[in-house]
Amino acid sequence: SLGLTVFAIILIRILWRFMNTPPELLDTYKKWEKTFATFIHRVLYVVLIALPLSGIIMSIYSKYGIKWFGMPFIKGLDNNAMRELYKEAHEVIGIILLVLIAIHVLGALKHKFIDKDNTMKRMSF
Repeated sequence: SLGLTVFAIILIRILWRFMNTPPELLDTYKKWEKTFATFIHRVLYVVLIALPLSGIIMSIYSKYGIKWFGMPFIKGLDNNAMRELYKEAHEVIGIILLVLIAIHVLGALKHKFIDKDNTMKRMSF
């Protein structure tokens, strides 16, 4: 239930992102910073889709399938080998997401306390 809900929220967020242009990167960023920031953001979006999707597929391959808050959603296929494969993928993708979040937070802290630029201000209203 939670995975399906998170997946729907992520899809809405990605749709919103395509409909709204993000703020431009500051001119004070070095070329490598702009490249790295763009890369990390793109990989974050890919991982944010891959994590719940792997969980959904893992659940489909279980014998129980997927229920959304108690309501049957997708019937289970009862294939333990495939379920285990997607379980491993789900765990690895989760670790990758945690690493990307850490990199993202460290980058924000760098801009706030070392560079002392307006990165945080440009993201707020």
